[in-house]
Amino acid sequence: MDDYLGANWFQTFRRITLPLVSPGLLAGAIFSFIVSFDDLTVALFVTGPRMVTLPIRIYAHIEYYTDPLVAAIASSIVGMTIIVIMTIEKLVGLNKVLGSR
Repeated sequence: MDDYLGANWFQTFRRITLPLVSPGLLAGAIFSFIVSFDDLTVALFVTGPRMVTLPIRIYAHIEYYTDPLVAAIASSIVGMTIIVIMTIEKLVGLNKVLGSR
């Protein structure tokens, strides 16, 4: 039986788990939004004349060119992040942390 006191897993997640984790999800979303805006500003002030960081290069490319290179870079970064997360999941595994069900 996969029922938890008469509720299936989706009802349990929607009515109990999601309301408990929603403040943390909202705080994480706000924090990542603020950090992403700060990324270019910090990179502009920290770098020197010989060093060009990725946010500065992307900003300059958007300013002068109109091609899909920036979208390709963003897709590559998202893809690499997904690969890293999946690798960590395979090495550590959430079943070990949460217990097998």
